[in-house]
Amino acid sequence: MAQSPPGSGSKYWYKVSVQTLRLWLFIGVLAVVAGMGVLGYGTLRRHFVSKQVETAMGESRSLMERLRTEDNLYNFRKEWGDARASLEKARSQISAGDTEAALKSAERSRSLLLSIHERMLKHTGGEAQFTDVHGQVEYRRGERGEWTQARSLTALYEGDYIKTSGDGSAQVMTTDGALFTVRPDTVILVSSTRAPTSSQREQTIALESGWVNLSTSQSTSRIKMPDAEAQVSRRSDVSFTYDVNNRVSEISTYRGQVDVTSSNGETRQVRELEKVTQKGDQLAATRKLPDAPALLEPGDNTELPIEVNSDVTLVWEPVKGASRYALQVSTNRLFVDNLIEVEDRRRTRARVGLRGAGSFVWRVAAFDSSGAMGPWSLYNRFRVTSQQPPGASGAL
Repeated sequence: MAQSPPGSGSKYWYKVSVQTLRLWLFIGVLAVVAGMGVLGYGTLRRHFVSKQVETAMGESRSLMERLRTEDNLYNFRKEWGDARASLEKARSQISAGDTEAALKSAERSRSLLLSIHERMLKHTGGEAQFTDVHGQVEYRRGERGEWTQARSLTALYEGDYIKTSGDGSAQVMTTDGALFTVRPDTVILVSSTRAPTSSQREQTIALESGWVNLSTSQSTSRIKMPDAEAQVSRRSDVSFTYDVNNRVSEISTYRGQVDVTSSNGETRQVRELEKVTQKGDQLAATRKLPDAPALLEPGDNTELPIEVNSDVTLVWEPVKGASRYALQVSTNRLFVDNLIEVEDRRRTRARVGLRGAGSFVWRVAAFDSSGAMGPWSLYNRFRVTSQQPPGASGAL
């Protein structure tokens, strides 16, 4: 860059080479790209943390619902009070936009509640315990015991079987905080084994047929199927299905990671939002799954007077790559005997006609263009107030 010669009439004029201009332009472009990268990382980070907060708060809320009916909860009143306060603090921090602080509060609430449950269950000497039962659910002590109708808070021991009918579902929590949701037409065996890397026992179930969802907390867990075995990492949400007639298994990871080993020694690492199918002893390649939708309206715990609202519109955020959505509306959080169950919603909203009072829960899942289904959203609750008998009907 050179200054103009004397007498040119331009006191502050400089000659700039083309190379210098190109350098300045290149530096400017780099600065813009860097700024966009920082901005993009911040947006992704906030989205990731928000998802973690939503999961931790949902787990804390579910744990509170299960523990509040325990007879000896009074012995843990301080921890219970601290857990409730931490959950409320997380809600306030979310409202204020401080997601990082909200995550710490939500995780503290969850840890306190898991500690309460573990100490309660260890007192019974069992491996696990029914925390919620809906419909026909039975258990049997060992190979020769009698099948008995399951009840909430019943302890389960190593070697016990659980069986659900077509309208039955149950949630079972183990001593290490793993939560199994046993879906209809399922048979499982409660067990435990030595963890591969320590002397501690690892919670295990054998899935003989049907469908199980598993959420782990601070410990790993293990699922055995007739032709494969899967180790589930800490803080993971996974779905397992086994079709006994066709010898087909499907393992879908919604959060965390699962390591699957087939009976012929083949292995697959199934990461978050991935799925693997096994036929016989052959494992297919993993495939991607769509994300869970975020529910928008109505918000959780909304109250709707039926005299004012003859119907309610359920609204959720679109999911990238989704071709359609599944929608369930039920009166129970296990989503059994659903009032509305559809898998062909092309839009991100649905109008539901109201017919009488009641409390309802709803959730949504996305399908991609190949028909692969992603995880269900966390459920939202809404309550309809009326003098009429409870009920609801879909106007879809």
